[in-house]
Amino acid sequence: MHDFAIVKKIEGDRIFVVPLISNACIKCTTGCQIQGKMFEVSNKRKISLKKGDVVRLQLSKLQYAFNGMVSFLAPIASAIVGYIYSPAIIARVFRNWQMIKLEYLKFFTVSIFFFSASLIMFLISRSSLHFVKPEIAQTI
Repeated sequence: MHDFAIVKKIEGDRIFVVPLISNACIKCTTGCQIQGKMFEVSNKRKISLKKGDVVRLQLSKLQYAFNGMVSFLAPIASAIVGYIYSPAIIARVFRNWQMIKLEYLKFFTVSIFFFSASLIMFLISRSSLHFVKPEIAQTI
């Protein structure tokens, strides 16, 4: 998540911001075209805002902890599921699997499950998908 953003639109209680790509953009006046996608944030602290304000965004500590646990445990859980279901998957994919060492195939299946879950977590973390609205902490 980006720490700083610019308020682009205010519609009643709904506030839309565009993330600043780097901290150098905070004092920039050239108005370059390098901007992220607009998304909605919450203003639980009822901070007075206007279009063009630079704000600092945050998530709750509980949300950060939850995100960290999910990104850590999801690949591990996926690898365990891959290990449990590997004999059934191997039987369907490889017809003559008895000729190949079963442990190698289990390792291959677990690796695929682990790395696919890790890739999904990586892509979600790099996307503009927000499951929880970030909160405005302060104006800059």
